[in-house]
Amino acid sequence: MPLYEYRCPACRHAWDALLDRWDSPAPECPACGARRSERRLSTFAVVGSPAPDLKPAPGPCGRDSCACRPGWEPS
Repeated sequence: MPLYEYRCPACRHAWDALLDRWDSPAPECPACGARRSERRLSTFAVVGSPAPDLKPAPGPCGRDSCACRPGWEPS
């Protein structure tokens, strides 16, 4: 079941609701009972580890800063 976020325009209470379908009728506000709740745009978070520090690969000659390495530009 999808989790949707709602907000009541009357009392401004915000809550989450599990509904069977995206087109299910909006639930009434659990705080004041109003029937005109608005579905909010949901956000999500992605949790992971940071990317490792990658060093550029050495050029064909074995050095890091050499004109033989693809993408090398003089500084």
